[in-house]
Amino acid sequence: IFNDGLLSLHDREAGRFMMGEARVSNFEGLTRLRLKPSDMSTLLAGQIPRLQDQGGEVIWDEVRGRAVLVLKRGIQRQVISFDQKDTTPRMMALYESEVLMVRVLLADYSQSEPKLPRQLRVEIPQGEIKVNTTLVDYTLNPRLPEIAFKIEPPPGLETQSF
Repeated sequence: IFNDGLLSLHDREAGRFMMGEARVSNFEGLTRLRLKPSDMSTLLAGQIPRLQDQGGEVIWDEVRGRAVLVLKRGIQRQVISFDQKDTTPRMMALYESEVLMVRVLLADYSQSEPKLPRQLRVEIPQGEIKVNTTLVDYTLNPRLPEIAFKIEPPPGLETQSF
């Protein structure tokens, strides 16, 4: 659970409840992905976390045979490709000093608005990490009671720090 700057995890198999600040290091320790929790939320919402909110350069990618958006910030370069028909993001590659750090692939978008990717693949070449996520069943913007936003350990479990 990521809420209000806190990250928590209920590990049923190990019988523990962990909570701490929503820092990249805590999230990375849980998922082996070098992403901020807010970036993962953005990905699961069918969007690509971007290096910059405005600008960039659209170029023709000979390898992919399509136009891509290239964003730059310092030593980082981000390449984003979109579906040509409906402009949903399909791939994002993030490079640091021209070394591929992470690639994200989004596929099988829902037909209804807002379009959400039902398949998400995150690849981190340096760690030989590949994480596949498939969205099977979801409810968008359900009404939740106020208690749903309070993070508390399940009965009988102590809270451990990350």
